[in-house]
Amino acid sequence: IWNVHSLKRELAEKQDLLTMIQTANDELRRLREAGSAFAANAAGAGTVTPWPTYFETVGTNAGIDKASLTIGGEKVGTTSETAKETLFDLSVKHVSIKQVVRLAHGLENGQRPVKLRNLTIDTKADPTGYMDATLSVSGFALVSK
Repeated sequence: IWNVHSLKRELAEKQDLLTMIQTANDELRRLREAGSAFAANAAGAGTVTPWPTYFETVGTNAGIDKASLTIGGEKVGTTSETAKETLFDLSVKHVSIKQVVRLAHGLENGQRPVKLRNLTIDTKADPTGYMDATLSVSGFALVSK
């Protein structure tokens, strides 16, 4: 009985270690992704990526083909003493709900300050599960003094 109890405790310790290693591995992967994005921004220091290029990058990271993503024209939003708002309409065609969610999450949690204003989804009663979506977003840029 003591031997079984000892082996059970050893198994629990090893499972805890395995969980810790998996968590650390996930954290390392996340830090590497953030580090590569930071290095890419640092390499182009002083230059700001145009909004359409940024949206294409976020769309590609969400698994959306560039041909499926259409970026509407830039519209001027409100301007305060610290930030300038620019409005965009992003349309995606023939995508899954997972891709739309990844795109919306990537936009709101990406490198640049973007706020999702409206999300419209049209399923077109497609039995395959694909849909079209339109995302109205606001991009913000700091006003230099």
